[in-house]
Amino acid sequence: MRKGLANAGAKAVVAAQALLDIANGTLLQEEAGARLRTQLGLHWSALTCVQYLSGKEAVGALTALPDDWNEQGRTKSDLLQAVVMALGVVSEARGSRGGMASGSKLALRLREVRDAAVGEGA
Repeated sequence: MRKGLANAGAKAVVAAQALLDIANGTLLQEEAGARLRTQLGLHWSALTCVQYLSGKEAVGALTALPDDWNEQGRTKSDLLQAVVMALGVVSEARGSRGGMASGSKLALRLREVRDAAVGEGA
């Protein structure tokens, strides 16, 4: 996929795959940022990935995938789990008042989610 040319569906799949890889401990946040920048463009990072997956465009693109979609051993359901994860990270980073989530809060929450996921698999 070439930078800047990704459609919403392709962006959402790449972002979801990256977040799932972070969550299962096979990809560090820094490595995810490098992968996302290579595949989607220079402004992408693990944090923008989470923000994107929690938005309408990504949710719409992933729900529009065919029910039998499968790529790299992951299904549509797996990718939708990445959306749920992203929504949880953003929601918890915003707190009870629903304010803006800072990058540092998102990064901390993303680390906590990854650590919890890796801990569950150990």
